[in-house]
Amino acid sequence: MIYFRKVLCLGIIFSFLEYKPQLSKHKIDSLQTDVFTKLLRSGELKQIISQEKICLEVARKQDYKKGKIRGNINIAYALTLLKKNKMSLDFLEIAKKELEKEDDDNLLAYLYFAYGINYNSLNMHSQAIRSFDIAFAYAQKIEDKKLREKRLYGIYDWKRNSFQVLGMMDSVYSNEKKCMQSPMPMLFITIANRHFQKKNIDSAEFYINKANELLFKKEIPIEGKANVLRAFGKLYIRKKQYAKALNYLFNSL
Repeated sequence: MIYFRKVLCLGIIFSFLEYKPQLSKHKIDSLQTDVFTKLLRSGELKQIISQEKICLEVARKQDYKKGKIRGNINIAYALTLLKKNKMSLDFLEIAKKELEKEDDDNLLAYLYFAYGINYNSLNMHSQAIRSFDIAFAYAQKIEDKKLREKRLYGIYDWKRNSFQVLGMMDSVYSNEKKCMQSPMPMLFITIANRHFQKKNIDSAEFYINKANELLFKKEIPIEGKANVLRAFGKLYIRKKQYAKALNYLFNSL
Protein backbone atom coordinates (compact mmCIF):
# COMPACT_ATOMS: atom_id res chain seq x y z
CA MET A 1 0.00 0.00 0.00
CA ILE A 2 2.83 2.40 0.90
CA TYR A 3 4.60 1.51 -2.36
CA PHE A 4 1.40 2.14 -4.35
CA ARG A 5 0.89 5.56 -2.72
CA LYS A 6 4.51 6.50 -3.43
CA VAL A 7 4.22 5.47 -7.10
CA LEU A 8 0.90 7.35 -7.42
CA CYS A 9 2.42 10.47 -5.83
CA LEU A 10 5.46 10.37 -8.13
CA GLY A 11 3.17 9.78 -11.11
CA ILE A 12 1.24 12.96 -10.31
CA ILE A 13 4.49 14.91 -9.99
CA PHE A 14 5.90 13.69 -13.29
CA SER A 15 2.58 14.39 -15.07
CA PHE A 16 3.01 18.02 -13.93
CA LEU A 17 6.70 18.27 -14.65
CA GLU A 18 6.58 16.59 -18.07
CA TYR A 19 4.92 19.76 -19.33
CA LYS A 20 6.90 22.21 -17.25
CA PRO A 21 6.76 25.09 -19.76
CA GLN A 22 2.94 25.04 -19.34
CA LEU A 23 3.00 24.97 -15.53
CA SER A 24 0.56 27.59 -14.28
CA LYS A 25 1.03 29.53 -11.07
CA HIS A 26 -1.72 27.38 -9.54
CA LYS A 27 0.14 24.17 -10.42
CA ILE A 28 3.41 25.56 -9.06
CA ASP A 29 1.56 26.39 -5.81
CA SER A 30 0.17 22.84 -5.67
CA LEU A 31 3.59 21.27 -6.22
CA GLN A 32 5.25 23.53 -3.65
CA THR A 33 2.62 22.96 -0.94
CA ASP A 34 0.50 19.80 -1.25
CA VAL A 35 2.97 17.61 -3.15
CA PHE A 36 5.93 19.00 -1.15
CA THR A 37 4.16 17.96 2.09
CA LYS A 38 3.49 14.44 0.76
CA LEU A 39 7.10 14.00 -0.31
CA LEU A 40 8.31 15.33 3.04
CA ARG A 41 6.14 12.84 4.93
CA SER A 42 7.51 9.93 2.88
CA GLY A 43 11.11 11.12 3.26
CA GLU A 44 11.65 11.75 -0.48
CA LEU A 45 14.04 14.65 0.14
CA LYS A 46 16.04 14.32 -3.09
CA GLN A 47 12.79 14.22 -5.05
CA ILE A 48 11.75 17.46 -3.32
CA ILE A 49 14.95 19.15 -4.51
CA SER A 50 14.47 17.89 -8.10
CA GLN A 51 10.84 19.07 -8.14
CA GLU A 52 11.63 22.48 -6.67
CA LYS A 53 14.46 23.16 -9.12
CA ILE A 54 12.03 22.67 -12.00
CA CYS A 55 9.41 24.85 -10.30
CA LEU A 56 12.07 27.51 -9.76
CA GLU A 57 13.05 27.44 -13.43
CA VAL A 58 9.45 27.96 -14.52
CA ALA A 59 8.74 30.57 -11.82
CA ARG A 60 11.78 32.59 -12.97
CA LYS A 61 10.58 32.54 -16.60
CA GLN A 62 7.13 33.68 -15.49
CA ASP A 63 8.59 36.14 -12.96
CA TYR A 64 6.39 34.47 -10.34
CA LYS A 65 7.99 35.83 -7.18
CA LYS A 66 6.10 33.71 -4.64
CA GLY A 67 7.07 30.56 -6.56
CA LYS A 68 10.73 31.63 -6.58
CA ILE A 69 10.78 32.43 -2.85
CA ARG A 70 8.93 29.31 -1.73
CA GLY A 71 11.03 27.13 -4.05
CA ASN A 72 14.27 28.36 -2.50
CA ILE A 73 12.95 27.83 1.04
CA ASN A 74 11.62 24.34 0.22
CA ILE A 75 15.02 23.34 -1.18
CA ALA A 76 16.73 24.81 1.89
CA TYR A 77 14.39 22.84 4.18
CA ALA A 78 15.16 19.55 2.42
CA LEU A 79 18.92 20.28 2.43
CA THR A 80 18.83 20.89 6.20
CA LEU A 81 17.28 17.46 6.74
CA LEU A 82 20.03 16.01 4.52
CA LYS A 83 22.59 17.75 6.80
CA LYS A 84 23.79 20.01 3.98
CA ASN A 85 23.56 23.16 6.06
CA LYS A 86 25.95 25.38 4.09
CA MET A 87 24.00 24.82 0.87
CA SER A 88 20.73 25.25 2.74
CA LEU A 89 21.78 28.63 4.14
CA ASP A 90 22.81 29.76 0.65
CA PHE A 91 19.28 29.08 -0.64
CA LEU A 92 17.78 30.87 2.37
CA GLU A 93 19.88 33.95 1.62
CA ILE A 94 18.49 34.01 -1.93
CA ALA A 95 14.93 33.76 -0.56
CA LYS A 96 15.65 36.48 2.02
CA LYS A 97 16.79 38.93 -0.67
CA GLU A 98 13.66 38.16 -2.72
CA LEU A 99 11.50 38.80 0.36
CA GLU A 100 13.01 42.21 1.17
CA LYS A 101 10.42 43.98 -0.97
CA GLU A 102 7.55 41.62 -0.13
CA ASP A 103 4.99 41.74 2.66
CA ASP A 104 4.02 38.06 3.00
CA ASP A 105 3.74 37.00 6.65
CA ASN A 106 3.47 33.30 5.80
CA LEU A 107 6.63 33.22 3.67
CA LEU A 108 8.53 35.39 6.18
CA ALA A 109 7.51 33.03 9.01
CA TYR A 110 8.57 30.04 6.88
CA LEU A 111 11.91 31.69 6.03
CA TYR A 112 12.91 32.34 9.64
CA PHE A 113 11.56 28.94 10.72
CA ALA A 114 13.89 27.34 8.15
CA TYR A 115 16.79 29.45 9.49
CA GLY A 116 15.89 28.21 12.97
CA ILE A 117 16.00 24.51 12.09
CA ASN A 118 19.34 25.11 10.35
CA TYR A 119 20.85 26.67 13.47
CA ASN A 120 19.29 23.93 15.61
CA SER A 121 20.92 21.31 13.39
CA LEU A 122 24.26 23.11 13.79
CA ASN A 123 23.87 23.17 17.62
CA MET A 124 23.64 26.98 17.52
CA HIS A 125 20.62 26.88 19.80
CA SER A 126 20.58 30.49 21.04
CA GLN A 127 20.66 31.67 17.41
CA ALA A 128 17.96 29.11 16.56
CA ILE A 129 15.67 30.49 19.28
CA ARG A 130 16.18 34.05 18.00
CA SER A 131 15.17 32.93 14.49
CA PHE A 132 12.15 31.06 15.83
CA ASP A 133 11.09 34.19 17.74
CA ILE A 134 11.17 36.22 14.50
CA ALA A 135 9.21 33.44 12.75
CA PHE A 136 6.70 33.48 15.62
CA ALA A 137 6.09 37.23 15.25
CA TYR A 138 5.26 36.81 11.55
CA ALA A 139 3.28 33.58 12.06
CA GLN A 140 0.93 35.29 14.50
CA LYS A 141 -0.12 37.65 11.69
CA ILE A 142 -1.06 34.88 9.22
CA GLU A 143 -4.76 35.32 8.44
CA ASP A 144 -5.52 31.67 7.57
CA LYS A 145 -6.20 30.08 10.98
CA LYS A 146 -5.25 26.52 9.98
CA LEU A 147 -2.00 27.66 8.37
CA ARG A 148 -1.24 29.97 11.31
CA GLU A 149 -1.70 27.19 13.87
CA LYS A 150 0.39 24.74 11.84
CA ARG A 151 3.27 27.24 11.60
CA LEU A 152 3.04 28.17 15.30
CA TYR A 153 3.05 24.51 16.34
CA GLY A 154 6.23 23.85 14.33
CA ILE A 155 7.90 26.82 16.02
CA TYR A 156 6.88 25.66 19.52
CA ASP A 157 8.15 22.15 18.77
CA TRP A 158 11.58 23.21 17.53
CA LYS A 159 12.01 25.86 20.24
CA ARG A 160 11.26 23.14 22.79
CA ASN A 161 14.15 21.12 21.38
CA SER A 162 16.60 24.04 21.54
CA PHE A 163 15.55 24.96 25.09
CA GLN A 164 16.03 21.31 26.10
CA VAL A 165 19.63 21.29 24.85
CA LEU A 166 20.32 24.59 26.65
CA GLY A 167 18.85 23.16 29.88
CA MET A 168 16.19 25.89 30.09
CA MET A 169 13.55 23.56 31.51
CA ASP A 170 10.91 26.17 32.40
CA SER A 171 10.84 27.16 28.72
CA VAL A 172 10.82 23.47 27.71
CA TYR A 173 7.73 22.78 29.82
CA SER A 174 6.00 25.93 28.57
CA ASN A 175 6.50 24.95 24.93
CA GLU A 176 5.58 21.32 25.62
CA LYS A 177 2.25 22.48 27.03
CA LYS A 178 1.55 24.41 23.82
CA CYS A 179 2.56 21.41 21.70
CA MET A 180 0.11 19.15 23.55
CA GLN A 181 -2.72 20.76 21.57
CA SER A 182 -1.52 18.86 18.49
CA PRO A 183 1.25 16.48 19.60
CA MET A 184 3.72 14.68 17.35
CA PRO A 185 5.60 11.52 18.37
CA MET A 186 8.88 13.27 19.23
CA LEU A 187 7.12 15.29 21.95
CA PHE A 188 6.24 12.13 23.90
CA ILE A 189 9.60 10.49 23.11
CA THR A 190 11.41 13.51 24.59
CA ILE A 191 9.34 13.18 27.77
CA ALA A 192 10.06 9.43 27.81
CA ASN A 193 13.80 10.15 27.57
CA ARG A 194 13.59 12.31 30.70
CA HIS A 195 12.01 9.38 32.52
CA PHE A 196 14.78 7.09 31.24
CA GLN A 197 17.32 9.44 32.82
CA LYS A 198 15.48 9.12 36.13
CA LYS A 199 15.26 5.31 35.64
CA ASN A 200 11.44 5.47 35.59
CA ILE A 201 11.08 2.73 32.98
CA ASP A 202 7.31 2.29 33.38
CA SER A 203 6.70 6.03 32.87
CA ALA A 204 9.01 6.04 29.84
CA GLU A 205 7.09 3.12 28.35
CA PHE A 206 3.80 4.98 28.93
CA TYR A 207 4.95 7.97 26.87
CA ILE A 208 6.49 5.80 24.12
CA ASN A 209 3.13 4.05 23.78
CA LYS A 210 1.45 7.47 23.52
CA ALA A 211 3.89 8.35 20.72
CA ASN A 212 3.07 5.06 19.01
CA GLU A 213 -0.69 5.71 19.22
CA LEU A 214 -0.22 8.87 17.14
CA LEU A 215 0.98 6.75 14.21
CA PHE A 216 -2.58 5.39 13.91
CA LYS A 217 -4.36 8.71 14.49
CA LYS A 218 -2.42 11.20 12.32
CA GLU A 219 -0.43 11.38 9.10
CA ILE A 220 3.04 11.13 10.60
CA PRO A 221 6.21 11.69 8.50
CA ILE A 222 8.42 8.66 8.02
CA GLU A 223 11.05 10.24 10.32
CA GLY A 224 8.48 10.20 13.15
CA LYS A 225 7.83 6.50 12.59
CA ALA A 226 11.56 5.80 12.72
CA ASN A 227 11.83 7.76 15.97
CA VAL A 228 9.07 5.70 17.60
CA LEU A 229 10.71 2.41 16.57
CA ARG A 230 14.06 3.62 17.90
CA ALA A 231 12.40 4.59 21.19
CA PHE A 232 10.99 1.08 21.54
CA GLY A 233 14.49 -0.26 20.84
CA LYS A 234 15.86 1.86 23.69
CA LEU A 235 13.02 0.68 25.96
CA TYR A 236 13.76 -3.01 25.37
CA ILE A 237 17.48 -2.46 25.89
CA ARG A 238 16.62 -1.05 29.33
CA LYS A 239 14.39 -4.10 29.91
CA LYS A 240 17.29 -6.35 28.80
CA GLN A 241 15.13 -7.88 26.07
CA TYR A 242 17.88 -7.55 23.48
CA ALA A 243 16.33 -9.61 20.65
CA LYS A 244 13.25 -7.40 20.72
CA ALA A 245 15.41 -4.29 20.91
CA LEU A 246 17.39 -5.31 17.82
CA ASN A 247 14.19 -5.99 15.89
CA TYR A 248 12.88 -2.47 16.60
CA LEU A 249 16.23 -0.82 15.88
CA PHE A 250 16.69 -2.60 12.53
CA ASN A 251 13.13 -1.63 11.57
CA SER A 252 13.92 1.95 12.56
CA LEU A 253 16.92 1.94 10.21
